[in-house]
Amino acid sequence: MTSGPSISSSALPSVLGLLFLSLLLGACIPSSSAFYLPGLHPTVFQPEDIIPMKTSRVASTKSHMDYGLPALHVTQVPSSSASPGNPELAQVLKGDGYPIGFHDVDDFYVNNHITFYIDYHPIEPKTDEEPVKARLVSIYITPASVQTAAGDIQSCEAPLPAQKAAGNVLFTYSVYFRPSAMDWASRWDALLDMPEDEAGDSLFSVAKASVLCFCVTGLLALVLLRTLRRDLAAFKEHYASIDKEKGYVDSLAEQANWSSLAYDVFRPPKAAKMLAVVVGTGAQLFFVVLTLVSAVIFGFFSPVRRGMLMNGAFVVVALFGALAGHCAARTYRLFHRPGDWETVIFRTATVFPGLFFASLFALNHVLASHEASGAVPSSTLNVLCALWFALSVPLVYLGAQFGFGSRMVEFPVKVAATPRELPLAFRAWYQYPVIQMMVGGAIVFGVVATQASALFTKLWLQQYVYMYGFLLATFGLMAIVSAEMSIIAVYFLLGAQDYRWWWTSFLVPAFSGVYIFIAICAWLLPAAAASSPLSVTLLLSYAGMFSLVCGLAAGAIGFYASFSFVWAIYSSVKSE
Repeated sequence: MTSGPSISSSALPSVLGLLFLSLLLGACIPSSSAFYLPGLHPTVFQPEDIIPMKTSRVASTKSHMDYGLPALHVTQVPSSSASPGNPELAQVLKGDGYPIGFHDVDDFYVNNHITFYIDYHPIEPKTDEEPVKARLVSIYITPASVQTAAGDIQSCEAPLPAQKAAGNVLFTYSVYFRPSAMDWASRWDALLDMPEDEAGDSLFSVAKASVLCFCVTGLLALVLLRTLRRDLAAFKEHYASIDKEKGYVDSLAEQANWSSLAYDVFRPPKAAKMLAVVVGTGAQLFFVVLTLVSAVIFGFFSPVRRGMLMNGAFVVVALFGALAGHCAARTYRLFHRPGDWETVIFRTATVFPGLFFASLFALNHVLASHEASGAVPSSTLNVLCALWFALSVPLVYLGAQFGFGSRMVEFPVKVAATPRELPLAFRAWYQYPVIQMMVGGAIVFGVVATQASALFTKLWLQQYVYMYGFLLATFGLMAIVSAEMSIIAVYFLLGAQDYRWWWTSFLVPAFSGVYIFIAICAWLLPAAAASSPLSVTLLLSYAGMFSLVCGLAAGAIGFYASFSFVWAIYSSVKSE
């Protein structure tokens, strides 16, 4: 394909409060009405100027693996006539394709003629001497298959037999310029306006998630306002009736509800280092997603430069490494274990980022071995590694220094030296952590199921994502339900005389990531399996990373919400 046609004419409560505010604003502001930041200047063309056209890969509608032009043995045009320029990081990682052919009965045909319809908005000259200028506002491409001989360019528009994909194929193109009343600032509206059916589906999914959220909120209110108040009243009556000489500890030991765990409820959990790592990483990912979606809604990432959002995502993840280190350090400090903090911070800086980078390197090696255009050049991988080691890792250690240097948290009740024996009595079915994870994770997944499937499908098919307002609303509802389900699960677990609630508070909402992974595989795996084994590998890898991000973010919210809840109820016990 040639290029270069010339133009012929021209903390938690505060966090939840901020989340509610962003939720309300994001749901009311459509993404297409966002403003654009300064610095994105339009390109002005004059007659006889060159309009650069470039392509670097060929995509498939049946396979997710793209091929570069060299792999298809397409003759390249001289570099002097079509310079690809300096692509951005995200332009290397992502691009676009258009259909190059079709299959009819037993023969394959190639679309060897491309028609460009270039719409331009003329700029009125200020003086008579000023040359005619124009700004391009849209380009439409129509492929066609025409069998023509070399030099017979004029006959490309006439009805001709289709060109079979065999032998030497002549590629041609035509260009039509059309004046347009559309101004330059509105050129993206046609692409960013959400279709009515998709908007209706998104609105229905948010409404369904809101109903589910209200139901969970009602259940939590029942637990807090009725059951919990009844437990506190029973404890107060029991404590007032005992002999004061028996002591406070004995009175708690005689209780049969959660209040008897006062001297064990803040006992450090097993695998405390790993819990601090996953909580810190989950907090990082939660605020990364919240920041990116909010920034897109308010116009900080313009669609004018398609790689801006992905570039911004890499930078935001690296910058929020400081938050990951701080949250991991503060969480580990809750367990009153000042020693061996280097292990916690090292794992925070390397475990999950290393997992993502290892997956990226492995997939990139597979793509490169198949000569796919989706393979990332080594220079780009070096940039990502430099961003990780030179920016993210130091920020993790910097945030951890502030976290470990903060004041030690004093629990409302002291932890006994000897652990309490766990009761062997029968539990209700909803008091087993495994059941709580399955049920709680399913409820959290029910809130995000529709939006998560739509988002991943668009990312998998490399389509435009316009539903940022709905995404923010769904993300806020997911955070609320994650916090509520974690609190309910922890309360039921404490009611069973089990003080091992730390991991349960995280795993109950985090288990929604497992459901997201299963749902994505159910939606897209059959089509991927029908195309190629490589597509299955890519789908499973991308779905795993997507689900892991969702699960860690939800788990961190649940952990902090449950910690605040446990702190509050045992502070009430102490005050009594």
